[in-house]
Amino acid sequence: MPARESAITARVTGTRRAGVSHVIAEVKNMFCQKCGKEISDQASFCPSCGHMVSGMAMGPGFTSNKAVSPYSRLAALLLCLFLGVIGVHRFYVGKVGTGVVMIFTLGGLGIWVLIDFIMIIVGNFTDANGRYVLDWQT
Repeated sequence: MPARESAITARVTGTRRAGVSHVIAEVKNMFCQKCGKEISDQASFCPSCGHMVSGMAMGPGFTSNKAVSPYSRLAALLLCLFLGVIGVHRFYVGKVGTGVVMIFTLGGLGIWVLIDFIMIIVGNFTDANGRYVLDWQT
């Protein structure tokens, strides 16, 4: 679950003689997923409880504009490695139709499994809703 964000707009006023009329700055703050305290958007850990901010846990392949799946990347990778020929990793992320096809083709004779394995490692594997399976810690 990504951290919640709140936009805070601060208005700073100055004198016209100094050349500053109005300055508007937008600061985005987030809230810790564990304790709920407000933290800076630049923080990697919550200063109150020490919980890691979720964006830091995503690892390679993470960009903030990607929708992140709640499924574990590590679980998908291990399922693909050990049970990939019968498509268990696809059932895990909700892709039941392609999971059934993988059973009948034995993972595309191993080629489909290899492609899925690489896709999971580089962070391009998606769940049934099109969200990227990126979080190693879920």
